[in-house]
Amino acid sequence: MLVHDFLSTSTARTPDKTALVCCRQRMSYAQLECRTNQLARALMAAGVKRGDRVVVLERNSIKAVIALLAVLKAGAVVVPLHPTTRSGKLAWIVNNCAAVALITGRAGARCVQRIGRRLRSLSTIVLSQTAEDHLDYYQELSFDHIFADADASPVRTAVTGEDLACLMYRSCSSGQSRGVMCGHGNVVFACDAMIACLNNSADDIVINVLPFAFDYGLYQMLMVLRFGGTLVIYDAFGPAAGILRVIERERVTGFPLVPALMTVLLDLSFRSFDLASLRYITSTPVMLPVAHLLALRNRLPHVRFYSIYGSTECKDALYLPPEYPPSGSQWAGIPVAGTQAWIEADDHRRLGPGEVGELVVRGPHVMQGYWDDDALSSRRFAVGAVPGESLFRCGDLFYQDPQGIFHFVAHADDTIDSGGFSVAPAEIEAVISELSAVRACAVVGVPHPVLGQALKACLVLAEPDLTELQVNRHCRSRLESFLVPRIIEFVRELPQDRRIAQPAAGHRAGSRAGTRVR
Repeated sequence: MLVHDFLSTSTARTPDKTALVCCRQRMSYAQLECRTNQLARALMAAGVKRGDRVVVLERNSIKAVIALLAVLKAGAVVVPLHPTTRSGKLAWIVNNCAAVALITGRAGARCVQRIGRRLRSLSTIVLSQTAEDHLDYYQELSFDHIFADADASPVRTAVTGEDLACLMYRSCSSGQSRGVMCGHGNVVFACDAMIACLNNSADDIVINVLPFAFDYGLYQMLMVLRFGGTLVIYDAFGPAAGILRVIERERVTGFPLVPALMTVLLDLSFRSFDLASLRYITSTPVMLPVAHLLALRNRLPHVRFYSIYGSTECKDALYLPPEYPPSGSQWAGIPVAGTQAWIEADDHRRLGPGEVGELVVRGPHVMQGYWDDDALSSRRFAVGAVPGESLFRCGDLFYQDPQGIFHFVAHADDTIDSGGFSVAPAEIEAVISELSAVRACAVVGVPHPVLGQALKACLVLAEPDLTELQVNRHCRSRLESFLVPRIIEFVRELPQDRRIAQPAAGHRAGSRAGTRVR
């Protein structure tokens, strides 16, 4: 089974069933199969081959789903990027993975025009919307022409489960994004494991408000196609109350979210909406505060809640089943079926109950490493005791209680969880340091009632005339929207403690591996 086989298999079973809903637009499985076949054939005719990388730069939409699946059907590797990715980062990623094609809309086309010839490997641009101007330097295709003329017959490519399905770029503590190599076999297993946890069936209707550029959002789409349900695509930039109206109208049964969104939703009156269809809610990457979880259970007693811990490198590693009582500590959970997890000290010695150390996971959900970064791959991915087995060192500190439940203690690095995004401060600091008036800067996280942690930039100035507005404008021109600091503060010296993770009650953030929790 390959990832794009999810669609073909479900189409053969229920061709007329609605696969996608976006605003008032609907698309059946048969229509989605047809469109993805057409686009896949067009990509192959343009020279895209097995293993080539193709970037998809689209906001969540039916066109984005078509693009993502068509790349896979063509035998290529899909590289989904956030729609607000700026030109400098786009150029770096395209050149880093040697992408040969880019699928995007008008905004992306304008971004490509600004970059010019710096996209060294790129040969083809596929436009999901009609561009305002002709694109120089590249072969230009359009959805309109492809869907009017291209062959829609099934596509066959020599892809196996060992081949890459996607490169998921994520922030690293170095400040430079790294692409996580996700094989077809890895993705299929990860989808099946979570479907089993959630007891999904073809009757489920799942709403997705999460960007496809991040694994949590991408996997919602893939899982729905796997079990033959319906995906309701909601623009994450819309009002929160609109989400509940869509859940009511479409009779949604599954609602994946991040804690920041739930904090906003809790301010609304649920009595104004009919949410009786809702069967389950999932939350990641930060565990819901216990008070919020209890409030949710009180308002929606018929809904099952699942907290999930994972990363792009190993997808969903731990989850907390609904029948487990809320924990006073952060991130409690057990490994998903077919996987294993344990705690290690700095010398890779396995630790016992109550001892704090690094979480290590093994299983088919462990991805293949980082693209073009053997050094980082060797530090985070390891060979297991069994030939062919891979381990992933998560980089976060946990302990395991006597009942076998894992509890999160702290991040081992300086990443910040803000609004559901894992942010590397170094990436933001590098952009701010481009300003000649800045002598030094540090980005830290501060408590925020909605985001969990808000990004705060502390700047030591070399020239006193720099304003907060100038810093904000510079950041907005160079960074995705979720990376722009909410707070900018001019200081005499940088903060000494830049750790962000909030430890579990009674435990100290940054505890050395091997510390015992009593």
